[in-house]
Amino acid sequence: MRSLRHARVGAIAATALAATLLAGCGSSPTEPTAAASATSASPTTSGGGGSSRPDGGTSTSSGGGTTTAAKPHGGKQTTAAPSSSPTITIPVSGTITPKCVRPGTQATIVVQTLSKSAVAYDTYYSNGKTGGQPPFGDGLGGNAGGMTDANGRYSSSWIVSANAPAGTAYARVVVGHAGASTETSVPFAVSNPRGAC
Repeated sequence: MRSLRHARVGAIAATALAATLLAGCGSSPTEPTAAASATSASPTTSGGGGSSRPDGGTSTSSGGGTTTAAKPHGGKQTTAAPSSSPTITIPVSGTITPKCVRPGTQATIVVQTLSKSAVAYDTYYSNGKTGGQPPFGDGLGGNAGGMTDANGRYSSSWIVSANAPAGTAYARVVVGHAGASTETSVPFAVSNPRGAC
């Protein structure tokens, strides 16, 4: 139950961070895999209706929704169907080095995706605890976000807590681009006291 609560909190924190980054740039837990590519659903749009002017002229609504034209003297109205947005494919892959990290040392994640994308990640350790700082995480290290460069690359480093448990771990990565988002998991491992994974 505790690990589920932390997974939900970590997911909320990562998603909220991605949403914040997306708002700032004006665009809009799975099993670990070394690299993944995903397609997200197209964003939804909504629009408003049109209205008639008192003189019988035409007024239109904006916002990507339905446009209504009212003809003078009670003429017929024509309504155009709203256009649907195309599905956006966001390729994303990532690596964490070193693959076997000693507690108390540095790990680095590199994410490759589309340029000008928002990236947020949180780490999940073998005991179900997360990297974000309390109250949103357990403070084991590995929770940040930012924007990709012109080549679609994002990099971030963190110190794996000396209290991090040995075993398999992963970073849950959320990527947002042009109003759509997707996510993937990037695996790594924490060594035992002898340095073995």
